[in-house]
Order: sequence, then C-alpha cells, then structure tokens
Amino acid sequence: QELFRLAKARGAIFSVSPSVNPGERSVHVTIRLYQGSKNVLDGERVSLWIAVAENPTALSVPLNAIVYRDQKPYVFVVNQQEKVVKLRPVTAGIRGISMQEISSGVEVGDLVVTEGLNRLVDGTPVEVID
Repeated sequence: QELFRLAKARGAIFSVSPSVNPGERSVHVTIRLYQGSKNVLDGERVSLWIAVAENPTALSVPLNAIVYRDQKPYVFVVNQQEKVVKLRPVTAGIRGISMQEISSGVEVGDLVVTEGLNRLVDGTPVEVID
C-alpha cells in the first residue's frame, strides 16, 4: 500500500537519465533538495512536476477545457448573444499541472466551456449556469 502525500520542497536537478522507461513513461531524475526535504526520504521514489517556465500574467484555461481535433487544440467558447458554443482553434503555450496557457484564440472575458465537451459540436445551443 502506497501512501500519497503532498510535499513542497526546493532543490536543483543533479542528473537526468538519458533514457525513458516506456512502460511507465518516466525518467529517472536525481534531485538535491535544499528546503522542505524533511518530508522526502533519501532515495525515495516520488512523482513530481518540474516547472521549467512560468508566465504569471498568462491567459490560461483548465486542461479539461481543451479538445483536440486532428491533433490541434480547440476550446468551446460561449457566444452569449446567440446562446450557442463556437469551436475555436487556440495556440497553446506553457502547460501546468492543471492549467494550459493560451497564446491566441481566446480573450479575457470569454466564457470557455469546461464540462460536457464530449457532447458538444460547433453551434450547440447552451444555457449558462453560474
């Protein structure tokens, strides 16, 4: 039985294996921890997210708001006047743990659909529920 716990720690990447474990889609990384290491034991195997870039002013949407068509990202945006959704192509930027930066295709204030995407097509009538 594994015990999952959330822990924050600061450190630096010491080494990265040049090969990927295809079965687990993982890479062996050795990290030297500086702060918060009391929660992580030496030699312990952990799942982690390494932030390689940040953009605190980015326009972003939840990952579950993005649909892919022909391997290209799209979002459904509510047209409030017509009360329908419009499928818009977007340009994706930096991906986070739960959010995706959108470089173009949506603007601040657009209502992006995050639930029930598998039931939508361009032009589907919708009712906005707060």
